[in-house]
Amino acid sequence: MKIFIFLFTLLVTSNNSFASGRDSLKVYFALDDRKLSITAQQKIDSLIYNDIIRPDQDLIILGYADYLGSKAYNIALSRARAENVKDYLLKSGFKGDKVTLCIGKGKIERAPVKGKAGYPADRIVQIIINKQPKITTAAPDITTAKTNETIKLDNIFFFPGRHVVRPESMPELEKFYIVLKEHPSLRIQIEGHICCKGPSSDGYDFDTGEYALSVNRAKTIYEYLVGKGIEPGRLKYVGFGVTRPLVYPEKNEADENMNRRVEARILAQ
Repeated sequence: MKIFIFLFTLLVTSNNSFASGRDSLKVYFALDDRKLSITAQQKIDSLIYNDIIRPDQDLIILGYADYLGSKAYNIALSRARAENVKDYLLKSGFKGDKVTLCIGKGKIERAPVKGKAGYPADRIVQIIINKQPKITTAAPDITTAKTNETIKLDNIFFFPGRHVVRPESMPELEKFYIVLKEHPSLRIQIEGHICCKGPSSDGYDFDTGEYALSVNRAKTIYEYLVGKGIEPGRLKYVGFGVTRPLVYPEKNEADENMNRRVEARILAQ
């Protein structure tokens, strides 16, 4: 069995659609089918066997459908596909709390293909490896910044496509809160930014279902600080989406990470 899985892995990893530089892996489904085929199960088995996906990794599972069917049908179908992939991983020893997001996104927008019943390449579930961000040791001193200057909050990270702060960012948020607490005259504006231009100037927030990802991320920081006791009048928040990139055009993942950020603008010292 192991020899078969190894040979199967050699076959599928030669296909560029199997794994990209963004650590996104694809599992394909038949027309109108939500169940994992034997081939799809073997593909997931090979990912596990070769440590391409591991139980210690955070995973995002996104289901899709092609353009056939109604919006409601495609959402339900893509969600069921995603859930079935998740269930298969759980049966294979993965823990539910390591799947940080599992949703159906419905159809992939594209023009109908003339003379064909749908678009097979869109009947997929993506398994995205949510890599742990690198925590830097040096933090900028916000108290020495000048009025209207912005400070990038390097160690505050969010789950991809969500406005939920990652647990490893909480110590940095606590430091941010302490600085504001110890400097009561300091007033700031929290500014959210994203990368990668899409159908909207702001990103899609999986938690709310709206194109307001940068706004919601800034609001999350705002709500955390207010919840800790910082006066709301000292804080503002705003999201700029993709409109204020540090790097343009984005040529690689490093450029994207530069633009994907949260900043604090000094309003008054």
